[in-house]
Amino acid sequence: TMYASRLARAITKKRIIAKAKLGWHGANDTLYYYVGNLMEKSNSRGLFNPNEAGILPFEINNEKTFDMIKKNANELAAVILEPILGGGGGFRAKFDFLKRLREETERYDIVLIFDEVITGYRFNDGLFQNELNIIPDLTTMGKIIGGGMPIGAIGGRKDIIDQSSPEIENQVLIGGGTFSGFPISMLTGLKTIKILKNSHTNYERINQEGDRLLKNLNQYFNDNKVPIIAKGYKSIIMLHALSKWIENPSMREIIEFKDKKREALIQLALFNRNISGLHGLGSLSMAHTHENIQKIQEVVQDISIPVSKSFFN
Repeated sequence: TMYASRLARAITKKRIIAKAKLGWHGANDTLYYYVGNLMEKSNSRGLFNPNEAGILPFEINNEKTFDMIKKNANELAAVILEPILGGGGGFRAKFDFLKRLREETERYDIVLIFDEVITGYRFNDGLFQNELNIIPDLTTMGKIIGGGMPIGAIGGRKDIIDQSSPEIENQVLIGGGTFSGFPISMLTGLKTIKILKNSHTNYERINQEGDRLLKNLNQYFNDNKVPIIAKGYKSIIMLHALSKWIENPSMREIIEFKDKKREALIQLALFNRNISGLHGLGSLSMAHTHENIQKIQEVVQDISIPVSKSFFN
């Protein structure tokens, strides 16, 4: 994502990168802004303020985003987002929002970057953008394409990628690193992708299981007026605890009324029942059986009411 931002600035000769609030693009200084809260400017000391760093925030699924793009078009090099906010809580950018984002960035010669580190190979044996039929200018990937080993990759428009070619003057430097071209990552990545290419039945199964789990959990929370909501898409599922019951809360309401102590208690209760809940569940995998997923549902339902009635000093 750092290199993708650099490439976008190079080809457009513009300075500013617009990033989605709550979006997580790694811990690099370029994009480590607005990652924890819709209202926060930064989550870390030691960084320049966003204006100095050339960062503008936007909210997914918000019409004001397009006003921001139009107003700053002459300075915007790129717009970067995850199609589904992985570290940001499982919130999904709506299709119509992404479609218009693609149209507006093309209109103003702005590079559109999809961070598919989480969504790539998550729902099918390829990129989420192919399912959407919305193709960005650049795509960043990692994790799964290395089979879980250290890896990162950028792909996209040839003219943008060519900015890093040693054959051009003043190239964008994308240099080597400790794990650049790491042989074990290459081997495990190729093997993993080969396996995934032959996993259509498993993809279909966990996508259906995820949809069902998401629906069943939210139905239970609604029926019992439990101030917890599950967000996500297919095999991505994340739990949010709220300080009060809200019927069908918006993303902004979920963040505004987030109860962090209660979320920590949910995580502890899940761990005590042998379920990893560090990120409020997170993701289902092909290793999860139907029985495993049924157990997850039962445990989450069992703990949800006691957790929601707990008191904190």
